[in-house]
Amino acid sequence: MEIIMNKNTITSILTLLLFCLTINAQHKVTTTNLNEGNDHYKIAPDWMAKAVIYEIDWQNIEGNNKIQSLEKQLSELKEMGITVLCLQSIFPISSRSDSKLFPIVTYDLIPPNLGSTDDMKNLVKKAHELELYILLDWVGLYTSKQHRWLTEHPDWYMQKQLTPWSSEAVKMLNYEDPNLQNNMLKAMLDCLRDYDLDGFRCLNAELAPIEYWERARRELDALKPILLIADANKPDYHKEAFDITYPNSHYLIEEILVGDQYIAELGPHIRNEKEASFGVERTYLRFTETQVEDEWSRKVAIILNFTLPGVPFITAQEKLTDLHKRLANLKRYTAALDVGDNPAEFDWIEKPTNKEVLVFMRKNGDKHLLTTIHTGAAKSKAQTVKIDTSKYPRMFRNGLTMDKRGVNVEKLNLQGNNYRVLID
Repeated sequence: MEIIMNKNTITSILTLLLFCLTINAQHKVTTTNLNEGNDHYKIAPDWMAKAVIYEIDWQNIEGNNKIQSLEKQLSELKEMGITVLCLQSIFPISSRSDSKLFPIVTYDLIPPNLGSTDDMKNLVKKAHELELYILLDWVGLYTSKQHRWLTEHPDWYMQKQLTPWSSEAVKMLNYEDPNLQNNMLKAMLDCLRDYDLDGFRCLNAELAPIEYWERARRELDALKPILLIADANKPDYHKEAFDITYPNSHYLIEEILVGDQYIAELGPHIRNEKEASFGVERTYLRFTETQVEDEWSRKVAIILNFTLPGVPFITAQEKLTDLHKRLANLKRYTAALDVGDNPAEFDWIEKPTNKEVLVFMRKNGDKHLLTTIHTGAAKSKAQTVKIDTSKYPRMFRNGLTMDKRGVNVEKLNLQGNNYRVLID
């Protein structure tokens, strides 16, 4: 199995966490006044419940006008079950030496190789006609060193280049400065207003104070109801600012895919995620970054991202497949995969004798979905799992084929190198 991974991933994560703690400590005193008198309570849009998000990397879009090229693909993406597109930054950048950095030069223009402001407006309009929604990656914690703000307002930037990134192309913004906050929020509001977007994924959100994001959510919602995703993992970010955050289990799933952990470890981890939220109802973004060469591991990743609690996020490096389409249709069909105001429950069905087996039930009212995955070798001994039919229905059917033939789940034999997604 060939794995494409950065050997310094763990070091980078630890560095980023330390950096976040430092920044939050600096902001603790200076920004608390932003939330005074707040009587706003965020409400996630209804369409989040069945959202299937697909990331758009402009480098993957062909043509001299990439926005127009993407518009031509909207119907095909809808046919594949996609409901939301998350566009990477549309603003000019100074360089792209690091694929995870976007050194933005200005928030006022769209570069000619992408298209024009009218092209962007037409893209969103066409998407809405197809009942698709458009999110934009918001890169607002740093800018390119070529941004005019650095010359005109040097106090808007951190004097010491304290950063988890080694790139010399970016300069970190100073969110202790209220004028910087006002101007960055204005840029965000203008973007929402000008293009009629449906929300944002805020990259490196933990590097700005939560009070800023709560203020941003109030002012953005005043224009239109939006979806806000945080590239962050803190319960407080769900209270008044963000609808979706990143899960800790993301890293465990990555380790499972490369064979460093058993899949059974995922059951209690997902169950404990809710307990660790301290009473805050959280919705997670489900995605995988590790690219594996074998088809079986790719399918396991897709199954987990769609059937675990959360919103499936298909990264730009993934090729859309028939399995994506079947699971997207299943998510639209059953409430047992819903998130939002009426989220489906998660019940891990423990199989203590085999660490290569994961079985869990999703439930929402009278709707159920059962997922089984056996990562052992195809020739390994079948494992028997008993489902408590006093608690759950006895008869299910194949959720991927929608075959009407019943499957009795009271006593399931799970074959190695196999998975099932069943619905009642």
